Amino acid sequence: MKILPVYPEFPPSFWSFKYAVSMIGRRASMPPLGLITVLSMFPRDKFDIHKVVDLNARKLTDRQIKNSDLIVASSMLVHRDSLEEIIDRVHFFGKKIVVGGPYPTSYSGDIDADYIILGEAELTFPSFLEDLQKGNAKRVYDETDAKKRQSQIQLTR
Repeated sequence: MKILPVYPEFPPSFWSFKYAVSMIGRRASMPPLGLITVLSMFPRDKFDIHKVVDLNARKLTDRQIKNSDLIVASSMLVHRDSLEEIIDRVHFFGKKIVVGGPYPTSYSGDIDADYIILGEAELTFPSFLEDLQKGNAKRVYDETDAKKRQSQIQLTR
């Protein structure tokens, strides 16, 4: 399965540092470390992870979306508009998207993603990955899924 990680664009604001970073020859002020952490959780023998598309540094192409099976995005509230645009583009091409981060955790009912990871990804994402590989992924994952998974692991020991 081909995974395309996409980090939404910051709108022009204090937090984007859009004008300041250009003065020092950069395109973005910080790497998407949360998204990169999530990517490290994918088993490399089952998933082909594409290069991160940080929309603060480069554009997302239609070809990148078409050549992927699942798009993964992490976002904060400031990314709302950019995340909605990403979701719309992904769905236009008939692809699926999984989202997580502070914005989806706080406003999951407002997000039209196929899969939503709530809370800390280190706890909830493994349950999603397990279900995804079995072909029965749910739309929303939270800490209760992590607790159920932990109980099952302890029972098998």
